[in-house]
Amino acid sequence: MLSKPIRREILLETITRYGGRHRETAPSDDIEELIPEYLEKRRMDVLACRVALEAEDFAAIRRLGHNMKGTGSGYGFPELTELGGEIEAAALRSDASALMDQLQRFADYVERGR
Repeated sequence: MLSKPIRREILLETITRYGGRHRETAPSDDIEELIPEYLEKRRMDVLACRVALEAEDFAAIRRLGHNMKGTGSGYGFPELTELGGEIEAAALRSDASALMDQLQRFADYVERGR
């Protein structure tokens, strides 16, 4: 059984072990092409989180954090996976103070691009 977030290596190993033939590809090359768009979407998430925080819409922030937690490592950003989990947890607690700090870390990280 696999649980989120799924690491690429574990997914490929599991597919190879239980899925029959595995065609060798270079997923990292495919992912590299998607990284600029992925980071741009995360920049938009920063804005969406800030708007949601002003409206005290913790459910929206939780969803955004959960999605980031599920995708970060797959795109080569394990820190985003970790930060997504922290954002999700803080939103579940309705902890506006922690969210302000985490959103700043999130914004700084995606602006750096790593």
